[in-house]
Parts: sequence; C-alpha cells; structure tokens
Amino acid sequence: MSLILISCVSVSLNTRTQIENLSLEVYKIDSINSWYLIYARRNDSLFKIVSNKHDSISYQDAERILLYHFYKFKIESTTDHRKINGHEVLPQQNINCFAYDLEKRICFEGDSIRSLYMASNIKGLYFIK
Repeated sequence: MSLILISCVSVSLNTRTQIENLSLEVYKIDSINSWYLIYARRNDSLFKIVSNKHDSISYQDAERILLYHFYKFKIESTTDHRKINGHEVLPQQNINCFAYDLEKRICFEGDSIRSLYMASNIKGLYFIK
C-alpha cells in the first residue's frame, strides 16, 4: 500500500491543479521533519501548504511569512488528479496521508482539509514577491 501512495504523490507532482494569486490569510504554521506546514484560509475554505525547510533563501524580494497576514499565494494541489501509469486514480476515502520524502508522511486534517498544496512563491517560510 505504501508503494502505491508514493507512486501517487510522485506522479501527482507532475499533474497539479494550479491556482494563481489566491489571497489567503495564514492562521497557523507548523513543522514536521524537513517540511513546514502553512495553514491558510479564505472565507470558509482551508488550505494546508507544504514547504521544504531546506529551500535556501537568497532572494532580495522575500519576506518572512507571518501569522494572520494575507499573501497572494500561487498554489498547486499535489493530491488532486492523481495518476498511476497514465491512468487517473479515483479519490479514496481511506487514503489520508502522502509521503513527501522517505522520512515523513503528511496527512489531511479530518473533514476540514482534504487536499495538500505547494506554492511556487514560497521558499521555506519566506514569501517571494
């Protein structure tokens, strides 16, 4: 089962659903091993954005992400439209966690967060303007 999940995630990274410049308020920041988890919201929608801690920051136009601030993230779902060998996999009720590396799985949050996201304008805990 774990092998299938890893295959889903590794392929899904190539078939992301992208949302450009979505203004979200950051309400929680957490970390797990080599990953930051940035929790953001817009109206009644919640987003869990995964960011690699090891992304180096050497950007002039970067600002540290702060709680209760709004940012125009360029997010992409890493768990929508999963494919294995070119065939789309239907959403499974019992698959709640995904392996982003060999160290740790990152999971949904009950019924409130049912997808995981990455943002092209985040490096570590820094927002790239």
